Amino acid sequence: MSIQQWTLLVLLIGVFYRLIRYAVRMPIWGDEAMLAVNFLERDWEVLFEPLKNGQVLPIAYLAVSWILMTFAGFSEWVLRFPATIASITVLVLLYRFASTRFEQPQMLAVVSILAVSYYSVRHGVEFKPYSTDLLVALLLLILAFEVKLRPQLTSIRTLFAISICLAPFFSYPSVFVIAGCLAALVLDGLLNSNKSQIIFATLLGLVAVSIFGIYYVFYIQPHSSANNILFVKWRDAFPPADAWAFPGWLIKQSTGRIMAYPIGSNNYGSSLTFLAFLAGILSLTQKRQYYFLAILLLPFVFTIIASSLHLYPYGQSARIAQHLAPSICILSGFGVVWVFRLGKGRLDAKILKRRVIIFSAVLSFLGIAGMGHTIVKPYKTKGVQDVREVVENILSTHNCQPVKVLNPKDFVPVNFRWYLGFDRRADFAYAVQDLDNKMLDVECLFLFDAIRYPKLQKVLDNQLAKMVNKYSVIQDIEEKAFIYGGKNHPHTYRLVILQKTSS
Repeated sequence: MSIQQWTLLVLLIGVFYRLIRYAVRMPIWGDEAMLAVNFLERDWEVLFEPLKNGQVLPIAYLAVSWILMTFAGFSEWVLRFPATIASITVLVLLYRFASTRFEQPQMLAVVSILAVSYYSVRHGVEFKPYSTDLLVALLLLILAFEVKLRPQLTSIRTLFAISICLAPFFSYPSVFVIAGCLAALVLDGLLNSNKSQIIFATLLGLVAVSIFGIYYVFYIQPHSSANNILFVKWRDAFPPADAWAFPGWLIKQSTGRIMAYPIGSNNYGSSLTFLAFLAGILSLTQKRQYYFLAILLLPFVFTIIASSLHLYPYGQSARIAQHLAPSICILSGFGVVWVFRLGKGRLDAKILKRRVIIFSAVLSFLGIAGMGHTIVKPYKTKGVQDVREVVENILSTHNCQPVKVLNPKDFVPVNFRWYLGFDRRADFAYAVQDLDNKMLDVECLFLFDAIRYPKLQKVLDNQLAKMVNKYSVIQDIEEKAFIYGGKNHPHTYRLVILQKTSS
């Protein structure tokens, strides 16, 4: 099988991996729920007001999500549709670019890394703008490369200029990629005395800054000010105050989850990828592809500068660094091929081909194993699966819609609030005393975190005691539920199901 055929095969594996993760309808987990509940009662008049729960969202992604939910409903498939389309588009776009601009071994290595990388798959099928960050970054890098390679094509320059101006409306961290691409064009123009390229990049930069400045004042700044909690969560992704500790911090962050392609973890768990990344830099340096190297590396520089100013995090997690994923995968892929060229197979194309195909086959196995794991475990954690099952079983088995929730809406755990909050499934802040005169044949009552709200617990118990002759108890349980992974953020809920007596 040729390298081209292997690349197409691993591309298909990557596409199916994402489609399977989308198709199994994983339950909404904490981060998604905190964003999703913002849309439950958001009409057009207040669509662009700041979000709650520490959430920020680019204006275009917010508008598209609202339109989809308004016309197609609130299912997991609807929420995750834009992200899934963006994630698949990334693979196709990368393959198209790599097949025309890279040597075949590099093409296979680069596509293989991104196709099966856990975080690019996971965040590519979540109700978050992370896959859009990746798509926009890749598109900008490709166009910046083509502008330099084919400066005579007005269509490429026009598309690049439009993309530069519109990118921040779809992806906040795209500004670092934009800055990197324009800086690379200016530096290359200075080195090669290309005045037209310098003027083009400078004017485009001024236009982009003007548009972004207006966008920032009227949209980004109010949203970020309303969600300052984000900067608390990101504190480890900002450099230490001690300048002498900066190199150690930078190495630790750069070998953590930010480099987890195809796999990796925090605490230097992605060191192998980082070494491949460095080898890729060496590979492009030896080939004197300085401009290509600049557009790949400068987004890192601007992200680190922003982190030093406490404006945007660097490291800590893969999801907030998806704009760097194209550079990581491309340079790591080039680095892997550079390493494979060493030794006896340095000039032997057949040996190099065999090594790269074996590398791709190993990664393909990871992708296939990931698909199997997704099918066997179609949820992020069992806790979030339990939340959905509790709500859906109540609605389907007991037919007691709407569910009566004693807590005010904003005090209900977000994943419960999501599943209870649409299609008139629940009445929140319900006055349980009203049951005495308005009781239906079957009633389902929810009380969350009774220890935190003992008055609600007492009111419920008193009301049940008063109505003891008017109903029979089908179920009265108290359980724990979790909105994040493992045993994080536990919440208790009491579920009481009553059936009216025929007196």
